[in-house]
Amino acid sequence: MSSRYRLEYLEKGSNKPGLPEKYYLIDQKGYEFRVAKDYNDNLLFLNSRKICCLFDLPEALSCGINNLYIDMRTFEISQAQEIIRTYRKAIELLSVKNFKELADFLKNAGENSLFSDYTKGHLDREVL
Repeated sequence: MSSRYRLEYLEKGSNKPGLPEKYYLIDQKGYEFRVAKDYNDNLLFLNSRKICCLFDLPEALSCGINNLYIDMRTFEISQAQEIIRTYRKAIELLSVKNFKELADFLKNAGENSLFSDYTKGHLDREVL
């Protein structure tokens, strides 16, 4: 059995019909999980923090990963462009095996607010 919930059920009770609203699910620790909808209007619960694998690219690519999907639905266009430029530069440095420049590049990227205060999600540990 599966269930499908739609964000429109929340929007029907909105005081401002027609305006985009932002909804959050707040857990016991106070983390806010953004509630959004996908292309099919299904309900999505987004992570409370950014998920970032920029600093794990060398390991990921050495394992044979050749496709990368970056979900940027919560970022502004200028932020998305900067994220894409950063990943592209890191992948280019990896492809020519310039590990010294890559290490310096990643160190500088870590000082950027787009690549700090992030989580790896469940990339390093399993979901119980």
